[in-house]
Amino acid sequence: MALNVGKGSFLWDDTTGASDPDKPLKVYYYRPEKVTADTPVWIIAHGMGRNADDYRDYFVDAAAEQGALVIAPQFKESDWNGSTGYNLGNISTSQSNPKPVAEQDWSFSKIEPLFDYVVNTAEPTIEANEYNMFGHSAGAQFVHRFMAWVPDNRVNLAVSANAGWYTVPQSDNVGYQYEWPYSTAGGPDSNPSTPAYDPFPGENIDNFLGSNMVVLLGEDDTKRTSNLRQTTEADKQGKNRFERGQYFFSEGQSEATARGVDFNWDLQTVPNVGHDGEKMAVAAAELFRQADVNPNPNPTPGPTSLIWENLGLKDEAAVLSGSEFDLGSGLTATIDWNTQIDRGSFVPHGGDDFVSYERDMRGAHEGFLNLGFNNDANDPNDVLRLSLHFNQPIVGLDFDVLDVDESSSFEDAVEIFVDDVNIRDIPDAFTLAGDRVKLDNESYLKGFEGRGVASKSSESANIQVSLGGREVSKVEIFYSSTNDAQSNPSSQSIGISDLHWVST
Repeated sequence: MALNVGKGSFLWDDTTGASDPDKPLKVYYYRPEKVTADTPVWIIAHGMGRNADDYRDYFVDAAAEQGALVIAPQFKESDWNGSTGYNLGNISTSQSNPKPVAEQDWSFSKIEPLFDYVVNTAEPTIEANEYNMFGHSAGAQFVHRFMAWVPDNRVNLAVSANAGWYTVPQSDNVGYQYEWPYSTAGGPDSNPSTPAYDPFPGENIDNFLGSNMVVLLGEDDTKRTSNLRQTTEADKQGKNRFERGQYFFSEGQSEATARGVDFNWDLQTVPNVGHDGEKMAVAAAELFRQADVNPNPNPTPGPTSLIWENLGLKDEAAVLSGSEFDLGSGLTATIDWNTQIDRGSFVPHGGDDFVSYERDMRGAHEGFLNLGFNNDANDPNDVLRLSLHFNQPIVGLDFDVLDVDESSSFEDAVEIFVDDVNIRDIPDAFTLAGDRVKLDNESYLKGFEGRGVASKSSESANIQVSLGGREVSKVEIFYSSTNDAQSNPSSQSIGISDLHWVST
């Protein structure tokens, strides 16, 4: 059997026993003209409108270009009632009553056997043993909870885009103050066959935090519309979807740190996009492209992040030039830095040296590598140069340069190079996060400079760097004062956020 080329649909009954056989799914698909063993599979979760055909269509252009098979199952309202039946996976009888439902009856339980049917029966040429997954709005809720409740899933990359609210990962009685459905604590009994209550398994939380998931947020998704949950518990996560996604990511990061486990989530934002499934799908398809760069169908898991806090650095401690960090699986990162001093005094600021680790907030990021100095002259020839070198190329790198701003007495100037190429010469490699940082081209600077004061809790002076499918071995930051600053500038500093990538 093979699906017809182009767009179509089929009715699927699960005969494996893994999910409810009495609730078949209508599955909308897009099949590229050529299907091979390496054809990627994308599974798309629709929104509250149950419009799986529209969500399939959102990915058709990208799938045609990338040669991907799109699978968009429809969870119809009559079988999967309301947000309990769909968004929350049908794992309990209601949101107010955490009485568990048998795992066979979960909506979550449809995904894995559907994938098996697609690659084993519908398109047996495909040899994929993993798939990418996307959900927007209600579908984003489905996706992030699926990743928590189905720990043995075969998702390569999950993208949860613009969820209305979240289930925060935490152990019972730890951290986040609210219980299920706003967190994993106090949820349905994970093993109802035993007489005592069994809490959400800690190993499931560890797997969830270590999964490759992108929390994708439209920067203009800030409206409090009637279909946005506005309970006290939801508002604790933020007043709108954009704030709630950031909160969810931060809570996940904190939980991973507290548990001492890997945190492989990524947070990415899409400028000038609100609550728009089609536009968010365009951004997600690019993430899928990056995730599918590695053609090995059985990739060896490796590190996909550099988290400053996890490197054993102490708050405000100097990071010496030549410091090498073991990131695991044979991957290392080495920091080298030096200063070029033209005249006068050029001394460190912030921490014990020109480069240090700081645990507090900068550019809305908590925990960062600090670059700081105090220059007694507005001389851009006094430069702090930092190089971060990986011993193996990495793919899909993204990070932020934080708080490139100005005040009445200083003005930050930054140049960024990737493998000796100015990032300004790499198309679509960066985004200015706000109006407190601007592009600048002068004889001494082809880069970025501050244009106003930004608070530490604001992203308005950040430079968001995303290298897509480009292989990267070295990143360099050149940091100086502009020649517009006062004759005796005050001390100044910028930060480098944690770094994330897709693969080595």
